[in-house]
Amino acid sequence: MTLGASLEFLLTVSVYMQRIIEFVWQMSLLAYVSAEEDDFGTAPVEAQACGTPVIAFGKGGALETVVDSPDATQATGIWFKEQTVDSLIAAVKRFENLPAPISPLVCRRNAENFSAERFRQEFDALVQLRWAEFQASLGARA
Repeated sequence: MTLGASLEFLLTVSVYMQRIIEFVWQMSLLAYVSAEEDDFGTAPVEAQACGTPVIAFGKGGALETVVDSPDATQATGIWFKEQTVDSLIAAVKRFENLPAPISPLVCRRNAENFSAERFRQEFDALVQLRWAEFQASLGARA
């Protein structure tokens, strides 16, 4: 593969990703239906990063990434209970009948909980803590 071909591929992927981001940004709702229980789906987090509320199957990773709350200041979406058409329709109706719309800013703030920077900071803090504990245990043995 030549540098030109690599660059062309990267530019194509970049344009494709930009189109996806623009599409998600313009959506008023993402209905996230996975084939099975998802341990961590990135699509709901990406939609929320664009300020888009999510309807997701209420199992697995969605329970951590989508906040289904009666408090409009905390909600970022709605969970549906079963992977059936009726359950999904009920969730959409619930979304349409919310007393107050889900805030794009709340969605964005929730998505930031899953940022790479936060992960790095928390992982670094954990490693530092465990390293200090390990060092202290060596001193206690001496």
